[in-house]
Amino acid sequence: MNDMNAAFKKSISAMGIKAGDHIGFDEQRINIRFEIGGQEDVYKHRLGLKRYSYTNPQYVNEAFKRAKTLYNFLPNHPDIMRIEIQKSKMRKTMKFLKKLGIGKYQQKVQSTQTIDGDVVFHLYWQVHKLPVDKLLKEIILSDIGGCNLLDSKVHFLDIENNVIYHLYDDRGCDIIAEKKEDIYKFYDKYYDWILEYDLKDINKIFNDNNQ
Repeated sequence: MNDMNAAFKKSISAMGIKAGDHIGFDEQRINIRFEIGGQEDVYKHRLGLKRYSYTNPQYVNEAFKRAKTLYNFLPNHPDIMRIEIQKSKMRKTMKFLKKLGIGKYQQKVQSTQTIDGDVVFHLYWQVHKLPVDKLLKEIILSDIGGCNLLDSKVHFLDIENNVIYHLYDDRGCDIIAEKKEDIYKFYDKYYDWILEYDLKDINKIFNDNNQ
C-alpha cells in the first residue's frame, strides 16, 4: 500500500469523520464504546514497613482478554495502524516502540493540527507486521503505571469495511464504522460490555432506522 494516509483519510471520511476531528466515540456516529477494565481492583496494595501500590496483574489480564476478544471479532483483520505523535515526543516514542519489536513506520505525515503548539505527526504501519498483543497490553498499561505515550493515540483500520478499532487505555475501546450492519454483531454479542455511561446513546444508534 503506497499511501496509507490517503486510504485512512478516505475511510474516516466515509464514516463521517472530518480531518482533524477526534477519532473516538461520538453519539452522532455509528460506533460503540466498550468498557475494558474488569471487576478486579486496578491496584494492589502492599502493607507493612515498606508500603506501596502496584498495578494488579489480574486486572490487566482481564482487560487484555476483553480488548483482544473485540479485536478478533472485527469483520476483517485491520490493514493499517496509525499512531499520533507529537514532535517533542517522537524520539522517546520510537525508542519505546522499538523495544516492543516495532520497526520504522512505512509513512510519516505532518498533521494540520497541533497540541499546545507542538507539531503533530501521523505515523503509519501495515498491521500484519506488528506484534498486536504487545501493543494492546501497553495501551492498557498506559494510564495505570506503564508508558503513557500510547494512550488514546493508536487506531487500527479495516479498509475494506471502513471499521476502526480504537483501544484508548484500560478503561475503554471504541469500534467505529461506516455501516451499522458491519458492527451490529458487536452490539448484539457483547452488549453487556458496553460502557453504561454511553449506553442510552448507543441503544439509540442501533435502534434508529435513520442511521
